[in-house]
Amino acid sequence: MSALQGLRFIGVATHDSIGVGEDGPTHQSIALGTFFRALPNFNLLRPADAEETLGAWLLALSPASAHTPTIMCLTRQAVPLLPGSDRTKVAQGAYPVHHNFDFADDLDLDLVLIATGSEVAIAISAADRLAPLRVRVVSMPSQRHFDMQPQAYRRAVLRGSSKGKEPLVVAIEAWGSYGWARYAHASLSMHTFGLSAPADTLYELFGFGVDGIVEKVGAFVQRRREREARGEGVGGVGDFEELLLGYAKVHAGPRVTPVLE
Repeated sequence: MSALQGLRFIGVATHDSIGVGEDGPTHQSIALGTFFRALPNFNLLRPADAEETLGAWLLALSPASAHTPTIMCLTRQAVPLLPGSDRTKVAQGAYPVHHNFDFADDLDLDLVLIATGSEVAIAISAADRLAPLRVRVVSMPSQRHFDMQPQAYRRAVLRGSSKGKEPLVVAIEAWGSYGWARYAHASLSMHTFGLSAPADTLYELFGFGVDGIVEKVGAFVQRRREREARGEGVGGVGDFEELLLGYAKVHAGPRVTPVLE
């Protein structure tokens, strides 16, 4: 109603997907973010650390949000303060937060990892492990505000200064994948409800541990580059891959047996 009426409302959401841990699947918001991202005149912000949280507050209190409600999705588990985070860039929706090589060399990117919230730090750890691939990590606290940016900015964030091959882009978020095909070739996303267990245990179980990300993303890059070498391109509309589909064999929810006609 606040979005419909053009009222500034600032909410703090404290149940950040599977990171809530022992609260269990009823408190782990797998799909709710998709609704709020699709809602007109609404700011859904998922900051990665304290610095980005300050940026989220600045955006929520800015004149541009005078008639727009905001919800900030914050973690309950500890997250580090990231060296590359920047409160002033939250209003742009997304920005490069880390490179696993000396970006001053202006080398072409091989891979871009987009992440939000508590997954940004994990993506940075994975990027460092994916060398010698040249990897950029992009923090995207707001899809809405990124979409508002000029095309040149959006291309620069997701493609860098690539003069040759286009980098592959993979999104990492412990929510459902719906919407990430707009920005990425693949995603590591949730495909089931969560479970009740410590946050670190759940991140490993559902495929968001650093080792699992490195393995899944590395294999994806190899497959796509082999396809490119055969002259088939790296992929376009309809080629989006769910890299964690079927990964978690145990999940909360009914065990439904398909009905065959």
